[in-house]
Amino acid sequence: MDRFAELEAFVRVAADHSFTRAADRLDVAKTVVSDRVARLERRLGVQLLRRTTRRLTVTDVGETFLVRAQRLLDDLVEAETEAQAAHAGVTGRLKVAAPLSFGVHQLGPVVAEFMAAHPAVAVEIELDDRRVDLVAEGVDVGLRIGGLNDSTLVTRRLARIRHVAAASPAFWNNNRRPNVPADLAVLPALTYTAAPRNWRVKTPAGSVQTVPLNPRLTSSNGDVLRDAALAGLGFVIEPSFIIGEAVRRGTLEAVLTDHSWSKIHLHALWVPTRQLSTRLRTFVDFLAASFAGLTPPWDVGLRFVD
Repeated sequence: MDRFAELEAFVRVAADHSFTRAADRLDVAKTVVSDRVARLERRLGVQLLRRTTRRLTVTDVGETFLVRAQRLLDDLVEAETEAQAAHAGVTGRLKVAAPLSFGVHQLGPVVAEFMAAHPAVAVEIELDDRRVDLVAEGVDVGLRIGGLNDSTLVTRRLARIRHVAAASPAFWNNNRRPNVPADLAVLPALTYTAAPRNWRVKTPAGSVQTVPLNPRLTSSNGDVLRDAALAGLGFVIEPSFIIGEAVRRGTLEAVLTDHSWSKIHLHALWVPTRQLSTRLRTFVDFLAASFAGLTPPWDVGLRFVD
């Protein structure tokens, strides 16, 4: 008798609390299911199910064994799926959630490359700056920048996110360029709605200073703030993946580049399961490879102090 068939029969009966329903789901005769469970109990020398004329329940020993049996069956399914994927390539649908600006500026090209490499994969991307509930919204993997408050999720660090203080050349021509962080306190700031009004910055000497900002414009979106900076309305302290290209082109000028403004990271997050699906693992590995190195792609050509 196939041991996996015995386990499958027991797990199905325990889930349905019925030999008849289990037989229907397994597409075999009720006597076959009963015989497989009986063989399993005889081989183990324990009673797994308690049968009466009115109900069927799992014994205490059966409950403990059920967890291990389900795990073995899940492992078998996962192994078969991975073997099929190795032969046929990565397939299926992947739902990804990411912050809006990062998704627009950096994620799109990487996802396009991933899909070109795996043509049997379909991808759905949700771009939103709010904290997405991965479970409630059926998201396979989320990308998050900054703090990680949900300890129930599995995380993988993908890249360092650095900040730059910058404004347009016209703005600096009309306002004194800062020599020290405190000089920014008297200038109009363009800030995130949820950002602190006091920025902490590490000086070249290694000390940490707190800089109070004077917001002229606040927004929940970094691209809005960058555009306002380009228009000369004030200065921004923003992630380099948003304003790095403008700094490279010279339409924004960075200041205090020998200071370190922030230490945050980009992470991939997913709901914990016993095993990571081949599709999700391949995608996360692809992201990690795309953003690998001490200098991620969006920081190339910019000057930073760690």
